[in-house]
Amino acid sequence: AIDTLKNPHINVFIDHPGMGWHNIDEPGIDRRGINAAINALIIVSLRALADIIEICKEKGAKEYRKRASNLAEICRKRFWNSDKNIFPDGILNGKLLEQVSQQTNTLCLIAKLCSKAEQKSVLKRVLDINDTQIARSGPYFWFYMLPVLAESDMMDVAVKKIERLWGKMLARDATTAWETFSGDELDSLCHPFACVPVDFFPRYVAGIGSLPAGTS
Repeated sequence: AIDTLKNPHINVFIDHPGMGWHNIDEPGIDRRGINAAINALIIVSLRALADIIEICKEKGAKEYRKRASNLAEICRKRFWNSDKNIFPDGILNGKLLEQVSQQTNTLCLIAKLCSKAEQKSVLKRVLDINDTQIARSGPYFWFYMLPVLAESDMMDVAVKKIERLWGKMLARDATTAWETFSGDELDSLCHPFACVPVDFFPRYVAGIGSLPAGTS
């Protein structure tokens, strides 16, 4: 296996944990081998490209959707740990990695790699605050996690997570959002991509968001 921390040119970022500089006291994403999160992100990107092509009334959307469907089928078979009902961070030397992260599982859920029933089970597992072995998301990655919770009828969990995590910033009199929940000397203490609740509450709680297609 290649030590990605010694070769930054091949790092798969995804989120800070496991990069060796932020959240270093917590479990990190295991980026070795074949990465599950980046494959899930490719599936999401292929579907987005298909949507864009259709909106622009161009040809080729069907082919992108087919590629997304084929890759999703492969990823489900390769990355889903049916014994533990979870997506590990990847595959190394033909074996599933032991490390489990909120980030990888969130992207796999967005890529629709499991059923609705499995989705709730996965979310409950990765959000278990008593499991200290799970790599946890930094502020910016909750931009992806919170909508998944809302769409899984777990809005109460989403709101409680915001209260607990961003509440730490408020408790320390923060007037801006931090790069990580540590708020230490390594952080940017005015990090736009960490302002997730500012988007989430109007859109998912108040119902103020993008208008449906065809309306004005």
